[in-house]
Amino acid sequence: MVTIFDGIEKMTKEQLCYEVALFEHITISGYAKAAAGKAKQTSVRLANRVTGLFAKKQFTEPEALSLSGQIAISKESLMLKDEEELKSLLKGNLCGRLESLGVKDAAELPKERLSALIIMKAGEALEEVPDTAMLLRKAELIADKNKRQEPEDFEDTVLPAKLDKELLAHVTAAAVRAYDEKLAPLLKDMPSYRAGEEFFRYLDEEERLKALLADSAEWKNERTSLQNAAERCMDSMRTKESEKRSLEEKEEALRKKEGSPAERDTYESMLAETRSLMEDCARRQKEFEEEYQAKKEELRRLEQKNTEGEQELMKLLASRTKSLTDAWREAYPRCDFRNGVIESAARELCYDELIALEEAFAELSLAENAENLDEPATKDQNYCSCTFFAQTGYAGRIAYHVKEGRILILQIQKSHGRKTGR
Repeated sequence: MVTIFDGIEKMTKEQLCYEVALFEHITISGYAKAAAGKAKQTSVRLANRVTGLFAKKQFTEPEALSLSGQIAISKESLMLKDEEELKSLLKGNLCGRLESLGVKDAAELPKERLSALIIMKAGEALEEVPDTAMLLRKAELIADKNKRQEPEDFEDTVLPAKLDKELLAHVTAAAVRAYDEKLAPLLKDMPSYRAGEEFFRYLDEEERLKALLADSAEWKNERTSLQNAAERCMDSMRTKESEKRSLEEKEEALRKKEGSPAERDTYESMLAETRSLMEDCARRQKEFEEEYQAKKEELRRLEQKNTEGEQELMKLLASRTKSLTDAWREAYPRCDFRNGVIESAARELCYDELIALEEAFAELSLAENAENLDEPATKDQNYCSCTFFAQTGYAGRIAYHVKEGRILILQIQKSHGRKTGR
């Protein structure tokens, strides 16, 4: 995959000298020294004006070099070095700024990973650059949005970390311009790209899929509701059946009881009450059974009504899944996909999101070491991940595993909330 070091390779010697000089002089302490020099020069001029009233001897004004002047002098000295040494110096400065931002052992990292980290940190300096954009797209956005090029452009930055990120953004932009070729994969080369009438047919199909999915979700909710209602009726039937058996046993016991006439009157009264409860129990049991049968019939009609829509949905999803499977296997031969992953993408992602996802696949496939492209696996996880950002404003994440050069896509997850900008 193209890195910012490919752009640095194309820089002229004068450009390399400028970048190295800029990194060596643009620091918070450098600004402090320049400010102190100007203050000292101002103090001497004031002293000369005061003493000039009493004596002819004047103090010598110190020469206060601006940062631009210091960098110009430094460039002249650096021009004596050869280009390879200048590239090495620039890389060392880049690593130094990364380490000041918390990246450990930056100098030991492979160039692809180092470039990725530089671009990610550089992107944090610019509000207009989405943090979820893929690396090559992000580098192009940085080149387009970065406005700080001259030493004076950095003077309003007083936070060291912010200054480091802005310098990384500057050199990223300079490298992209020096490379002078397209970095990110072209959207028109993505497998799902459509144009003209084909694009509008695709959108119509997408709208039909959304409608079928909405109908399916509504049907499933209604079916679940009916099933739950039918189960409640069945539970009530079982409860009444149990109560009926208990009352029948009580009736049998009361019929067998003997005693005095007064006791017999009591037993007869209890027996009549028990039989009344039995009749009520049988009536309620019948009502629950009728309600249960009505729910079952309603459920049967609902399933019969939605069979055609479900069949159309399954057919459309199968077609889209097969189309993506065939296209992705051809376009991304390094990638394998866990079962269900492509079907999930076909179901959940709209056109713009699919294009953004395929751009991410393209960058993963171009990477020499995809395992370290965005977020490497850590001790508490056995997978890598990278983000992608669609024009719809939604971000997504790809979880994947790399082994022996193969990239196994484990999951494609679309964010639930809308995400714009940063």
